[in-house]
Amino acid sequence: MFRIQEVRERLLRHREAILAEVLEVKDLMRLLMKGRNDRWTAEDLALIKAHLRHLAEDLPLLAAFLAPGGFLLLPILAEILDRRRDQRRMEIEAKMHGERRRLASPKAVLFDIDGTLLETGGAGRRAVTRAYAEAIGIADGFEEIRMGGKTDRQIVREALRAHGLQETDEQMDRVLNLYLDYLREELARDASDAKMKPGVQSLLDTLRRIEGLHLGLLTGNLEEGARLKLAHFGLWEHFGFGAFGSDAEDRNLLVPIALERLRDRKGVALSPADTLVIGDTPRDVECCRPHGAVAVAVATGSVTLEALREAEPDHLFEDLLDVSKVLDLLFPKNP
Repeated sequence: MFRIQEVRERLLRHREAILAEVLEVKDLMRLLMKGRNDRWTAEDLALIKAHLRHLAEDLPLLAAFLAPGGFLLLPILAEILDRRRDQRRMEIEAKMHGERRRLASPKAVLFDIDGTLLETGGAGRRAVTRAYAEAIGIADGFEEIRMGGKTDRQIVREALRAHGLQETDEQMDRVLNLYLDYLREELARDASDAKMKPGVQSLLDTLRRIEGLHLGLLTGNLEEGARLKLAHFGLWEHFGFGAFGSDAEDRNLLVPIALERLRDRKGVALSPADTLVIGDTPRDVECCRPHGAVAVAVATGSVTLEALREAEPDHLFEDLLDVSKVLDLLFPKNP
């Protein structure tokens, strides 16, 4: 059984190579796009399968569509290869670069980091595992700990508790200080699976040009850990403020901290209702609830679209490739 999100991410990672090969095969792109507007016939599917079997010789990841049940994933391939989405994005970017749009009233967009903006290729987990082994003396200390959506401090506390150890501030501080040292080393490694999430650069470049919009962070990372990860991908300078796992161990306390920081640094006072929080886990959705912030969930991390839907976010996207979806939240059309 294929995990839809894994297939989607692999296709996105190799999109340009797949697109180049598909365009070389007569009628294959037309057949794939037919499924975007109509239903494929049995004859269509037979032709597509024959073409993909040939292409899979050079692009093995396409073999997923030839396996039993693989054709159920075909709409994902068609969506990702649809160049009309590229054209729409380019039109939006051209318009945004040609004129600076202005919000009627100020708003903020707060981004989660891991799984939403980027993947470090396991650098964070490796770093904290090394730190825990040195500070506590237990190897693979986080083997049974699920980290998604939690603050760094919460993750270390859960590990200490799981091993029957005292959860003292001194213990946690020692692990986390070592973690930051090791994180620098791990990020410096040449990890092939470390990557910025698809669409992130284009989205941030577009949002930065909107007058009255303030880009910030809401993340479980320690502030220094967040800086290291984002700087590694050249993204740190996009964000002027934020709330971090070093501000509060409970993620649900971070929205007001972020807005207080925005007010202190830029003199802009916003309510949570004027704040979008974009993240890839149910905890990103949950942290909005006590304050009335707008929860935008994206299925770009390890949590499936279906699981995110069960968390009942205000908005749910498969990815961040379509800039217009975020712009529609900031510039709602009149009903």
